[in-house]
Amino acid sequence: MIFYTAVNPEDVFRDWDKQKPEYRDVKINGVDMQIETLPEGKAKIVRLYSCNPLDYLDSSLHPGTVISYISLDRKGRE
Repeated sequence: MIFYTAVNPEDVFRDWDKQKPEYRDVKINGVDMQIETLPEGKAKIVRLYSCNPLDYLDSSLHPGTVISYISLDRKGRE
């Protein structure tokens, strides 16, 4: 990919390698999906792993949808 700009490359790509989203594979309401965790107990749906075509028609499961999500570690604490 070629990126043409009048801005210095150092300014464009500053902190480029530090911006790594945290992805998790989870099952929510019986649907396997990948989410990106966000602050304040939220998450954004990245993709679905479901084999059920009806899951893809559910507007609440579309990629990019922000959902409430509370992560629990192995001991059951937040």
